[in-house]
Amino acid sequence: MLKRLKYLSRAATEMTDDEVIEIGKVSAENNQKRDITGVLVEASGVFFQVIEGPSEAVDAVFRTIERDPRHRDVLVLNTMNDCKSRLFPDWYMRTVRVGNDDVRANAIKLLLETAIEAQNRVDLLSGGIERIVWGEVSGR
Repeated sequence: MLKRLKYLSRAATEMTDDEVIEIGKVSAENNQKRDITGVLVEASGVFFQVIEGPSEAVDAVFRTIERDPRHRDVLVLNTMNDCKSRLFPDWYMRTVRVGNDDVRANAIKLLLETAIEAQNRVDLLSGGIERIVWGEVSGR
């Protein structure tokens, strides 16, 4: 079964070009062993990644990403199971770093950060609703 997972995250600290390239290189080497393909886009400290491959392998890679201290605010955008084909069949992990001074980079970063902030707001609102409902149910 082929699975595709798309997520966003923020770098926990500022990263150099070399650090981002190294992440991509190590990921490609590890992914080849697991039959994983995909792309990693970094724009001013915000990451967008697509991971695709066997379901168990995608889940294992993503668990590693979630525990990686270089990431924060990890947000799953989409998960698709039973994919018929890969979007990136020739890339074990293609790494794209969009330059900080590029107009496209600013637009991409704004879009990605907006998605992360929107999810943070949803989490806050749902937490508030849960507390209100819990208070009513428990008689508080």
